[in-house]
Amino acid sequence: MMAHSFSYAVFLLLSLHGVQAGDDSLLEDTAKVVDGLVPCPSCEERKIHVVVEGVVLCQSCSQAGTSSLADSTPIQSAVVSVTCNDQTDYFPTDSNGHFYAEIAGYKVSDKTLEEPLQTCRVRLDSSPLPNCNQQTDINNGIDGASLRSENKRISSEHYQAAIYAAGPVAFRPAQC
Repeated sequence: MMAHSFSYAVFLLLSLHGVQAGDDSLLEDTAKVVDGLVPCPSCEERKIHVVVEGVVLCQSCSQAGTSSLADSTPIQSAVVSVTCNDQTDYFPTDSNGHFYAEIAGYKVSDKTLEEPLQTCRVRLDSSPLPNCNQQTDINNGIDGASLRSENKRISSEHYQAAIYAAGPVAFRPAQC
């Protein structure tokens, strides 16, 4: 009953926009789409790119043996791996230790925005600093840091991305 009243509402809306009552094929096709009998290609939900961001730090010797990142410094050109659904990609950090990782081929919809929280992990890969290249498991940097949603999105006419965060993760000096 609800679908028929909705179809009638569409019929009225089309009528208001100049569709003639004799143009039954257009009205019938519209009613089928509205009733869910025919898929509407132009109505497909836009796919949203998955992006992961975070920071890689060098843990201060003053915090050795703890999970504290107080007094830590960012590591430029460190590399993290991001694994989503058995696909692993590698991403370097910028001069502030930040990485921004768009996961190639991994897209979600508004209905599946929570999926990357369960299927993606960020791991430390390498540090270019010989004096700070020992991986720590702070925020699960070795085992795989979980993602968290911070409700950040980028959107334009032809591109949408949901941005997830991980870490911070850290290396530490071998000797302090």
